Amino acid sequence: MVLLALLGACSIAMLRPAHSLDKLSASGNLGVLVDPAFSPELSGCFDPASGGVCQLPAQSPLDLEYRLGLGRGFELGARGLLPPRALSLKYAFLDERRHRTSVSLAVQVEAGAQVTVDDGPLAPFPVALVPFARGDLLASGTSRLGPNMQFRPVGSVGWWVESRGAPTPDQGLGWTAGVFLPVRIPGGFAVAPVVGVSGWFPARHVTEVYARFGLAIEPWLDRPGPRIPAAP
Repeated sequence: MVLLALLGACSIAMLRPAHSLDKLSASGNLGVLVDPAFSPELSGCFDPASGGVCQLPAQSPLDLEYRLGLGRGFELGARGLLPPRALSLKYAFLDERRHRTSVSLAVQVEAGAQVTVDDGPLAPFPVALVPFARGDLLASGTSRLGPNMQFRPVGSVGWWVESRGAPTPDQGLGWTAGVFLPVRIPGGFAVAPVVGVSGWFPARHVTEVYARFGLAIEPWLDRPGPRIPAAP
């Protein structure tokens, strides 16, 4: 059951840069979610006083995302450990890779189903699919820290909807904030440690705030060079 949770779960929104990828260029991001409620769920497994009774986490702390550039600022994403459990489409309308700007802005839609696990004695089924949809505005900006290192703060805000079996879906404001630190590696790529937080303010549930960190492998970002004036 633990293996099922790790393979199928799709956790809260990933940290993403707003700039686009080149056409047919790809990147990957492995994230680790730190949920304050995650550790207590497992604590009973190792507490002799509880008799070793514990409940599995509701969602996996691991998350994997693949992104593929479609050209002209568009990008397709697939998220969740194999097989993917969410798909997203992003469009960078202000793009550091394509435009002469130091800030990128993008809009994104994402939809999928989260696999939740409940090993409690009253649960009729231990595994359930929870559909969700999100629409976000993304922002990021990349600065050079040296010839082979960059600093990139990222953030997003949007409206998230999730169906947990209630007559009407739960919905509310969702957000992310964090930092990428890309380091250039051979082949035109970069390895980028990622740290940040994400949160959701649903209408019928308590506010959910998560810390997360991860590692992204992505193309090294080069901005467009200065324009050369036409010859007279």
